[in-house]
Parts: sequence; C-alpha cells; structure tokens
Amino acid sequence: MTTVSASANHRMGGDHAAGHFSSLPKTTMGWIATGVAIAYIVLAAVMANTALGLPTWLDFSLALIPGVVAAILVGIALIRERERSWLIWLVAAGLVVFLGQSLLMVAMLTL
Repeated sequence: MTTVSASANHRMGGDHAAGHFSSLPKTTMGWIATGVAIAYIVLAAVMANTALGLPTWLDFSLALIPGVVAAILVGIALIRERERSWLIWLVAAGLVVFLGQSLLMVAMLTL
C-alpha cells in the first residue's frame, strides 16, 4: 500500500473539491464568479436597452469594467479552482457574447 500526500493527490486530479459538469458549483469562488457574471449580463442587457444620458463610448466603456472582473473570476474558478459546473460554463459563454459585443461597440464608436 502506498501513501500519497494530500497535495500530491490534488495535483494528480483526485479528490478535489470542484464537482462534475452535471452538478452546481462546489467552491465559493465558483458561486462568486457565477453571481458576478450573471449581474454583469443583466447590467449589460439593461444598459443596452436604456439611455443613461452618458456619451455612448462612456456608456459601453463603463459596462466593460464589471465584465472584465466577471471574466477574471470565471477564469479563476475554471482554472485555479477546477470548477466544472454547467452553470460556470453557461455564464462563461454569456460573458463571451456580451463582452464581445461591448468590445465591438467600443471599437466601432472610437473609429
């Protein structure tokens, strides 16, 4: 019988806290990333349909800040925390769509 330290077992992919694709997020970072990403997607949808009275370039630039924060948190949850929940992948796909749209609009408005 061989004994493996807890850190070596974690590096080899065994007994980590993150769940499988069919489960909800298992880590705190997974839940935080999900919440921030959903909040950003709602914010971007509201800002796209509402006139805030700001210049258009500033309106879209302000929407990028929480989007970048959400993308970083989702990246940390996926890579560092090894979170594999369907909810994390769903918000990651939503972030790609909304951040891509925001970046495209900022690029078009600054030309």
